[in-house]
Amino acid sequence: MNSFYQEYMGKSFIILALLSLSICQGCSNKQQVGAKVHQGKAHAYDNTPRRSDSTNENRQSLKKYALKTFRRYQTFDEFKMKGVGKPIYSPFVYVKTTKDTMIVIPSNDTTHVKVYYRQGNRWRNYIELELWKKRQPFTKSSLEEPARTYDRICGNDTILEYQCNYLGNTKYKQFYIKTPKRCVNIKLIGEIDFVSGNHTVYNEMLMFAHMFNHERKKLLAQHGRSKYDKREVYSYSLQDKTHAFVYQCRERNETLYFSKTSLGIFGIQPGIEKYDRERSQVAGY
Repeated sequence: MNSFYQEYMGKSFIILALLSLSICQGCSNKQQVGAKVHQGKAHAYDNTPRRSDSTNENRQSLKKYALKTFRRYQTFDEFKMKGVGKPIYSPFVYVKTTKDTMIVIPSNDTTHVKVYYRQGNRWRNYIELELWKKRQPFTKSSLEEPARTYDRICGNDTILEYQCNYLGNTKYKQFYIKTPKRCVNIKLIGEIDFVSGNHTVYNEMLMFAHMFNHERKKLLAQHGRSKYDKREVYSYSLQDKTHAFVYQCRERNETLYFSKTSLGIFGIQPGIEKYDRERSQVAGY
């Protein structure tokens, strides 16, 4: 009997020990997962200026935004980085500002959340559009927009945009300098412009704006391997008409019509891609 009791207690002790070890390992695993999540958040915070405004991410992230905590304005001025006007017409915008971020959501499409991150005295915004098209056959001559991304710097009465279009394995790059009355489009040199990686994009954008304003001759003299591979500059004037915004470029004999809504200029951003394909006169077509 004593032998049976000792054997029984010995087995029970082993079982309890194994259960305790399993529970401890579970706790340890939870702590490790928590650490990884924390590290992920820290990594995302370090890279907030290039956080994406892609639609899929916005559909998920919108759940954390309580729109009742936002202020409502008729539109948003990216040149001044502030909401403008009472929301009389639809669509309008929801705006929320913190010390280092600004969130803008159009009322007619709350899946497109624009998040701006303070960087010095400016605000940075990164947008991804239709990246699924990277896997689709595409021709450069098509009027349809390809997969594309925009790095944007807003504020101080200027919007700077570095745009990448993805056609198969090829990346076409261009740069915009926008003011309330003008848009300058600079075709870039693929092999030397914006090739150092994402960590230098912000400074390169500011450098291009500086060179255009103060060292334009040098900007246009530089070239790639071929002396003919140079930057090209096209200047568009902006006309604010009753029912449309019109960008007109004399160098290219191009006139682009944009449908005008109650969102104003904010509603036709980014780039100059949202023009009316039927009304517009596009260079080369």
